[in-house]
This record gives sequence, structure tokens and C-alpha cells, in this order.
Amino acid sequence: MKKIPPAAAILCFLLAFTPDGFLHAAPPELVKISTDLPDFVMGLPSRADTIYGYGAAIAPDLDESLELAETHAKRDLSGRIVEGIPSVSEYITKISGGAWDPLFIQILLLADRHIMDALIYTGVTVVEKRVQTPDGAVWCLLSLKKKDALAIITNVDRLLR
Repeated sequence: MKKIPPAAAILCFLLAFTPDGFLHAAPPELVKISTDLPDFVMGLPSRADTIYGYGAAIAPDLDESLELAETHAKRDLSGRIVEGIPSVSEYITKISGGAWDPLFIQILLLADRHIMDALIYTGVTVVEKRVQTPDGAVWCLLSLKKKDALAIITNVDRLLR
């Protein structure tokens, strides 16, 4: 039987006291740390086949900030595509003509909820950039292909009718 070298025994002893996942978990990747607001906050990128949304968050730790910023970016995307749903557009047209429909808010909330579920559970969004500012805020830019947005809009409209 071979003896364990003292250095290896000490290392094994110390590893028993390291936080769980310390050696395996890589820190979340940020594109850069910036002293200014990210450029995408001042003006979203423009591509014919893509919709963009952004969000920000400050949380107790970086992992949570990243997750919340991404969720807020998905909320922004949801807001940008909700008016593309035909059943919602019909209500918007009706209200702009002066006829108020009390179900409009409920329709908007249902549409937003269905879109958020689709953005969260389908994995169709892509993280384009992550930026952290000195105040600890993490900013996230997400993209969504318009063909995927159209599929979501079609499904949500079918659910709302």
C-alpha cells in the first residue's frame, strides 16, 4: 500500500471545507464592466429579422443579478411584441375609436403572461450582451428572431380567442 504524500493529504483535507461547487462552477460571464450605461440602452440594435429587449437588475449576488436582468429583458421583449397579437390589436383599434372595453386589461395581462411563458420555457431568446456597471447593476440585451415571435404571437392569439 502506498502512502499519500503529506501535501496531497493536506490538499484533500482543505478541499473538504471549500464551498459546494467552488471548483466546478465558473463565474457567470460578463462581456464587460462599464462606467457608462450600455450602448444598447440608448438605442437598441436594428436588424430586419430580430427583435431586441433589455433589462437590468441589482441583486445580492452576481448570479441572481444576471438571472433577474435576463427576466426583465424578457419582460421588455414581451411588451414589444404584445401588440402584434391580432386579438390584442383588435382591442387597441376598438379603444382608439373611443369605445372602451373593460376586458382589455384582462386580455393584455393574459397575452403578456402567455408570451412570458413562451419566452421563458421555449429557449428562443439569445443573450447578446451582459454589462455590469460600477453600482453593481447588471444589464442584459436579449434577441428574439421575428419568426419565433410570430409563432408565439400566433399561439397566444389562438389561446386568447
